[in-house]
Amino acid sequence: ENARESIGPEDVVVIPEFRYRDAVHYPQAKRRLLFVQNQGLAKGIGEWERLGYDGVLTLGRPDGVPSFLEEYLMRRHCRLPMFAIPNHFDDDGWHEVSGRKKPGSILCLPRKGPEFVAGIVREFGDAVTCVENAHQLEMAAAYAQADAYVHTGFPEGHGMPIVESMLA
Repeated sequence: ENARESIGPEDVVVIPEFRYRDAVHYPQAKRRLLFVQNQGLAKGIGEWERLGYDGVLTLGRPDGVPSFLEEYLMRRHCRLPMFAIPNHFDDDGWHEVSGRKKPGSILCLPRKGPEFVAGIVREFGDAVTCVENAHQLEMAAAYAQADAYVHTGFPEGHGMPIVESMLA
């Protein structure tokens, strides 16, 4: 609720799809965008305009062709403008990353699910490596060194960390 009070007339508010009814709490914002990254959580499509949304921020393909999610929203008659962010990672340079596996090592990304990660650290101690806000090639090295990657986030970028860990 403190965040609501700090929003001014020049601010853009982005609200996740599972909190779609929250737009009414930000009438003073310049724009209210709904961030939809999971079709299963995209509820109340018919209510979005009435709730005051100005558009939908979603994940798209890097080639500009509508993604499965964009097509899903169009089929469900979403009339709001859609702004698609390309959802891909650049794997150039990953082949140059040499990661010596550390037997028994576990990689976690604590940004999502920090309580769960804390439990893993308590149980497995020094075997756990936690990485946050790293450059993509640093992430590639961390994935390559880990014996196991524990996916702690929901929703987490359509599972891209899982794909990245398999690539490494």
